[in-house]
Amino acid sequence: MLNLTYNETGEDIGVLSLMGELVIANADEIKNGLLLALGDTKQLKLNISDVTEVDLSCIQILCAAHRFATKLKGHLSFAVEPPEVFKDVVRATGVARHKGCVHDVNNSCLWLRDWA
Repeated sequence: MLNLTYNETGEDIGVLSLMGELVIANADEIKNGLLLALGDTKQLKLNISDVTEVDLSCIQILCAAHRFATKLKGHLSFAVEPPEVFKDVVRATGVARHKGCVHDVNNSCLWLRDWA
């Protein structure tokens, strides 16, 4: 099960809260929520503190959302530090980076973290 909520917190700043399972069964809902939120704000912060399960599909969707935000001259980041269940999947999948990809023109890659 997945719950998404979106709130604007200020001028061109929004918070998308994803709660529950960030897994392939919910991939379309995650993608659509991100696209709607990124279309509404220049700075989107993700709150995934109440995530209970994560798989590679979520990691790929978040990476694509970051590229999309960059293309829109926007910014995608975490509102708070992700939970251990999320960090474990980032580490296990090998997406943790020391340098962002070629699309990361402003060094805001989601996978450039001390915990990664």
